[in-house]
Amino acid sequence: MLSIRLDKNMEKSLEDIANITQESKSTLIREALAQYIEDKLDYFAAVKAMKKMRKTYSLDEVLAEFRDEL
Repeated sequence: MLSIRLDKNMEKSLEDIANITQESKSTLIREALAQYIEDKLDYFAAVKAMKKMRKTYSLDEVLAEFRDEL
């Protein structure tokens, strides 16, 4: 079991969304937290993979290489 404290504005926004979607606040928070955790894990996996790469490329280099395909 976990408890969190929200400021009044966030609590009101959460309540509004819960009313609109007809989902519980707990469900909305669980879904948001699950997405946040997945995003963070993806980010850390990408950073780890990049560290293993021998060469990295700038965005300009990638765009130049694939300009005809975009």
